[in-house]
Amino acid sequence: MQDQETITQCLLAWRQGDDRAREELFETAYDQMRQIARGILHGDRMRFSLQPTELVNECALRMFGLTDMDWRDRAHFIAMAATTMRRVLIDEARRKQAGKRDAEIVTLLTYHGQPAEQDLDLEALDEALNRLHEISEDFARVVELKYFGGLTNEEVAEVMGTSDSTVKRTWRAARAWLYAELDNTSQLPQQ
Repeated sequence: MQDQETITQCLLAWRQGDDRAREELFETAYDQMRQIARGILHGDRMRFSLQPTELVNECALRMFGLTDMDWRDRAHFIAMAATTMRRVLIDEARRKQAGKRDAEIVTLLTYHGQPAEQDLDLEALDEALNRLHEISEDFARVVELKYFGGLTNEEVAEVMGTSDSTVKRTWRAARAWLYAELDNTSQLPQQ
């Protein structure tokens, strides 16, 4: 609870121009960001070329380079970190594909490290999320926050300004759509 309040205070101070708050924010949020990165990379074949620390550092460089941000609280900040980590992973997957003709498909297991029937192709998921975004921004955002960010339903509801029950319904519908879109080859977490 203390870290959540500190993160929120640092975000507010940073938004008001305090550069020291940005440094304190990184120190305070670092462990949470590493936990997200470990969850994202768990079981992923790409882990041999990208470690959680590297993912967090790249994420921090991208996020802290932003000049126009309006983060409200810890949940909103973590949601942005999850989005940024997703973009870092997609960039890394594309870089690997461009570097080798016969590059391995980059895959990602479920956020919580639950065993899936098959690995999930990260690039296919990204393309599917982009299509889902065209259909419903809310559906895509819920998937991104829960799957990549590891946020709870309550945290997603807070970030999106909606109710917990709406997040649960949206998550079920978005998961079903993605399952069909990815040709039933993947297993998204049930939560």
